[in-house]
Amino acid sequence: MMTEKIEDPAADIAWMRRLAEEGSEAPMQGASILFAAGVLYGLASLGHWAVASGLAGLDMAVVNYIWGGVTLAFFALLVVVINRLKRAGGVTTSANRASSTAWASVGWGVFALSLSMAVLGWRLGEEAVMVGFALMP
Repeated sequence: MMTEKIEDPAADIAWMRRLAEEGSEAPMQGASILFAAGVLYGLASLGHWAVASGLAGLDMAVVNYIWGGVTLAFFALLVVVINRLKRAGGVTTSANRASSTAWASVGWGVFALSLSMAVLGWRLGEEAVMVGFALMP
């Protein structure tokens, strides 16, 4: 039975130092994806605000098309950028792998939430899904 703790602070510090040195030599991959998402969804938010405030003079149903269109544009951009990053190659650091995994997990979480809201709307009607989508942000 193993009850003793084995700690090696020197090895832990050396491992952290290797991570820091590795990351200083290679730029973060995928930053362009985060930038594009921020720009696209930021513009969609401004469009949503313009419609909701009455500034645009459009029906609130237009908001669904704004968010749907921006999401389709982001997916198209995502395919292009991911393929470009794969072709570029280069060094893949531990920090880049960790960042990629974390953001991919966030993306899958948003996808699962959106899918569950769509199923909710299908099962309970349009008004229920609008309440659900209002809670998503």
